[in-house]
Amino acid sequence: MAAEEEMTLYQLQEEGEIDRETLNQRLKRASRILVVSSLKTERRQVYGLCRILNRIKKAGMTAHLSPHGLLLKLSKVYAVKSREERVLTGVPEQV
Repeated sequence: MAAEEEMTLYQLQEEGEIDRETLNQRLKRASRILVVSSLKTERRQVYGLCRILNRIKKAGMTAHLSPHGLLLKLSKVYAVKSREERVLTGVPEQV
């Protein structure tokens, strides 16, 4: 996404639609996302929820699953370690 956005900005500058200063200003902001949240939590947790949502979207499951719903499903999966072997308990197909 960043490369595509940069190419578009350079094209605008080459075509004379924006000047060099505007190009530099827009390049500084390219591919940055502002996340506004009313959650009273650490910003890393909020960012983590956005990353989870992107994975849900990529899997085409947005109609069936939310980040909270996915975390709830994942909370039912346990890893059991016996000596050198690590086994996951039954993982739901959706997960």
